Order: sequence, then structure tokens, then C-alpha cells
Amino acid sequence: MTGFFAQNIFIAFAESKKYFPSAKVILSGNPVRKAVLRPSKKPFNLQKSLPVLYFTGGSLGSHSLNQHLETILPELLTKYIVIHQAGRVSEYNDYQRLLLKRSKLNKILKARYYLRDHFFSDELGYIYSFTDLIVSRSGANTLFELIAWKKPAILIPLPWSGGQEQLKQAQLLQKAGVAEIFQQTQATKILAKLIAKVIAQLNFYQKNFKNVELLYQQNAAKTIVQKILA
Repeated sequence: MTGFFAQNIFIAFAESKKYFPSAKVILSGNPVRKAVLRPSKKPFNLQKSLPVLYFTGGSLGSHSLNQHLETILPELLTKYIVIHQAGRVSEYNDYQRLLLKRSKLNKILKARYYLRDHFFSDELGYIYSFTDLIVSRSGANTLFELIAWKKPAILIPLPWSGGQEQLKQAQLLQKAGVAEIFQQTQATKILAKLIAKVIAQLNFYQKNFKNVELLYQQNAAKTIVQKILA
């Protein structure tokens, strides 16, 4: 409906063009925040001695993702360093509960668990630079950050995203061979197996980013601004 009134329609995926009047459509790509593309501010000093996993449900966190991670956290920490953006939604109290869980870990495991309620944009570049595998929702912004950094992922689509867009985006990366999909209703042990699978084949997943590199338009923001101001 908004496309009917718009002068220009900027899209990130070529597949979206069929839904709009072709004369209005510009395949601009999806802008990626510059702060995310390079290491900048350090939220902590990480000494990389093991593969690094980054769990994030977005700025507000994901209760389902937090629950799955909490179940397998001690197991993961025996093999990996875990960075976790848990969010701080008072309804679930995940962050406070996980802080308590962290405090009860032994000294070695505690040092491998970097828990925060929120990371700022200028901290994410540092995190991406260390991370081997990202476990995340599959929103468009996340999708293009993964492509820009060439980071393999396990994607957990938000079940109620509009038109199942998160599932479709996750399937796109899965088909390209750079990600796996975990449905939040699946058993947590499946997530643990997927993590082990991807970590064991990191080179395979990283090489496959050649299949999606054309999706990432480095000048997306510039294209949009120049067209608006023209």
C-alpha cells in the first residue's frame, strides 16, 4: 500500500522487485552501520584461546534464545568463549538470572562468559572481529552484517515476523551454505549439535560467502541519500 504512494522504493533483495511497480524500484541494498564494520570501542579485553561464539537476540534480547543458551552454557564454556547480549526485559528477568548463574561458575568458566544486557554499535565491530560463530535472530540488519563480516551463523528466525521474512532470510543464507537454521521450538540439544557442526567446518562455511557477496552493496546508504536528494 505504501508503495502505491511512494516515489521511490529502495529494496535490499532483488526478489522483492515483483511486489512493486518496476519503474519506482531501486535495488540499493541494505545499509550497514559503519560503526559495526570496524573494531572501535572495546566492551572488554578478550584473550582468544578458544573458538568464540556470539549469542544475540538484538538490542532487547530474545527470551527463547536466552533459555536455550542457559541450558547448555556450562557445556559450551568447556569448549568455547561465549559472548552474550541478553537484553534486559523485566518480564523475564533473564539478565539478572544469568548474572547469578555466571557468579556460580568456577573461575575458569566464568572468565570465558562475557555477559552484557546490551552492546552499542561502536562495540560490535570489536565483537565481530573476534567471533567465529554467531547465534542470532535473522533480521535484515543482522543478515547484512554477517555478509559484510563473512561470519557463519546459526539463525533462529522470529516465528511471528511479518510474512515470515526472518525465516526466508535465514533460508537464503542456509541455501548459500553460510548458515544453519534452528527453530526456537526445537530441543536445545539440537542447537548444541549445530554449534559443534559449524565450528568443526568453519572454513567450509566461510568459503561459501562467495555465494552471497553480491547481496552486500557497500554504498547502499549513499545510493539512497543521493536518490532522495536528486
